[in-house]
Amino acid sequence: MTNELSARIHNATETALAFVCTYMLAFYWHLDRPFWAGFTVFVVSLPSIGQSLQKGVLRMFGTFLGAAVGLILLALFAQDRFVTLAALSVYVCLMMSLMLASASYGYVYFISCIVTLVIVLMGIHQPQNGFYLSVYRAEETLLGIGVYTAVTVIFSPRTSIRVLHGDMGRLMEGHKKLFDMNAGDEEGKMPRMYAQYVAMRDVVATTEQLVPAVRLENYQVYRYRDFWMRAIRCSAELLELQRKWTGTLVAMKDLDMAALFPGFDSRIAELGQLFGQLDAVGREDAPVGSANPEEVRPLDMDETVFEQLGSTRKGLAFSVIQLYAEQCALCRELIGLAAFLLHGAPAPVLSRSEASKDFAVIKPEQYAYMSQMFVIFWVAALCWILLNPPGLESIAFLEMTILLGMIGVMTGQDKPLAQVLTFGLGILCTGVLYVFVYPVLGNLGEFLLLMGVTGFLISFAFPRRDQNFAKQAFMLPWLSLGNFTNVPTYDFGQLLTGSYTLLFGISIVSLVHYVFFMPNTEALFLRKQRAFFLSSGKMLRHLRECGARRRSLTFRLRVLFRLHRTRFLADEIAMLSQKLPVGFVKPEIAQVFSTEVRDMVAAMSGLYARLRTMDRDVLCLPDDELPPMSGGTLKGQLESMQRAARVMQENLRALVRSEGGVDRPAVQGMIVSCGGIMKAVSNTLDVMRSIPVEADSRERF
Repeated sequence: MTNELSARIHNATETALAFVCTYMLAFYWHLDRPFWAGFTVFVVSLPSIGQSLQKGVLRMFGTFLGAAVGLILLALFAQDRFVTLAALSVYVCLMMSLMLASASYGYVYFISCIVTLVIVLMGIHQPQNGFYLSVYRAEETLLGIGVYTAVTVIFSPRTSIRVLHGDMGRLMEGHKKLFDMNAGDEEGKMPRMYAQYVAMRDVVATTEQLVPAVRLENYQVYRYRDFWMRAIRCSAELLELQRKWTGTLVAMKDLDMAALFPGFDSRIAELGQLFGQLDAVGREDAPVGSANPEEVRPLDMDETVFEQLGSTRKGLAFSVIQLYAEQCALCRELIGLAAFLLHGAPAPVLSRSEASKDFAVIKPEQYAYMSQMFVIFWVAALCWILLNPPGLESIAFLEMTILLGMIGVMTGQDKPLAQVLTFGLGILCTGVLYVFVYPVLGNLGEFLLLMGVTGFLISFAFPRRDQNFAKQAFMLPWLSLGNFTNVPTYDFGQLLTGSYTLLFGISIVSLVHYVFFMPNTEALFLRKQRAFFLSSGKMLRHLRECGARRRSLTFRLRVLFRLHRTRFLADEIAMLSQKLPVGFVKPEIAQVFSTEVRDMVAAMSGLYARLRTMDRDVLCLPDDELPPMSGGTLKGQLESMQRAARVMQENLRALVRSEGGVDRPAVQGMIVSCGGIMKAVSNTLDVMRSIPVEADSRERF
């Protein structure tokens, strides 16, 4: 038996035991709806105590928040059904936005949506019972969390601290592997480097999600959580620097690097020693003395060779120096943090600014999911209002349809036909059990045995996070359609009505997604591509404005809007590039294109940030050097952007040579940003020639 199979059996057995105990206690205490307690057990069943506790605590806070908001909405709007639904739709969309924006507390907002939905919709049918619904919902949630935690602690106390240490070691080792891949020109090097980069990016995301869970079970992680998070962010920043470093070296591969940078090979060897030290400190047997990284000499440039380069290569040369210095600094910092966290070395200094996060603008995923949830909500609500069927079943239809829409958004399931078929199969399995097995049960023990077997099978069949939607498709019908309570009943009509409600609801969700949110991806990609370069051209036009205009509030607001718009379009392009069919463009080409446009946004953001610190006119350009605001071919627009960035760079170089009192680091940083824009535009031009378009579009390009 493999370790993976053994772990799946162990986790499924543990979940089944907690599931049975939860139903026993729910029956013993005569809880109103044991379904919610059993549902909670399935949701919080995770590989370790810390992860289960974290999800349980988040679910508890989400329940309390949703119960409070539900009571407030009922108190304010219960007399008008339409106003109540409008307020509820606004709240659900707001919570969905917060859920997607928050990596740590998104589950709180998701659960608050569900609880508010249940309380408000049930309160519309029975307003006098709104408070009791809130209390029962909280009780059942706490019961599921408490039972699963007790079962885990008593029978299988697992910790994730070793997993966290192992993931941190994998990050250290991965950085060294990625650095070593730069050496040599063997065939297939770039695909392997990209695969390594993607794998490390996934490890960074997994490790970041693991820290909040492990800090609940380990005091060392709780006490030094800022150091853990800083180490993970350092690794993420170093990973992006390595990606840019590789791209820059590839762009300069035809140059004599040893002539441009005297001692280039020896400096690269010193940087390699830093990465080797980083790899060593990530191992379990690393000595504490490895926390003292060696000094690395800076990378110098030969001015004579530099002046012979073209404008784009000059910007890349500055980028090489900057990327080299930043990699050295992050390697040294990460070595100190890893040695402290993994081996007990002295704690490094952690500045407050390093522990803070940047403000994040709204992402395309947030906008898309909010729009999708809003449409699903009102399509279901209008069906309910227009059909206007009496009784609790109609409330259940509205409640379950909106809930299914939120589950689809939460799990990322966006295949309409697969949604319907998966839930149809789950309903079919529920029907077989309910019709042929449930009626022959003679006592409570046999019923609990059936619940234990079904709980084991569902948990065993769908152990992975990406299988959550399928897990819900089998779990929800069994628990909700059966409606198992203290008074055992068999109602075949209820099964048919509930099955129809679920199928009708999931069909509405799938139809809405298909009609409104499955556009022609290729055409949308090309349209967003053109909109991005138009917005980027306007951003460059804003950056060249003189100091008198840059100091006005109106100008700053315009620049912030344009920067936000450009970044939003770059994220949209990245999202669409993952959905493009292979017949339209190769996946690696689409990924390179999305990476370049994001690098262009980062370069423009850095240019604007440094420009704000200087109270002088350093980027004023004549109008004929600016990219067109609109019109013209896309190729001409890109070449105009490249020309404008080149002129900006040359003006900055002249400023450095002519004046001694200028802030050289800031100006050199601006030169690097201009070079980054030129590099991104140049690479984008090459990539776009590989993207197929219609004949007239190709001619315009």
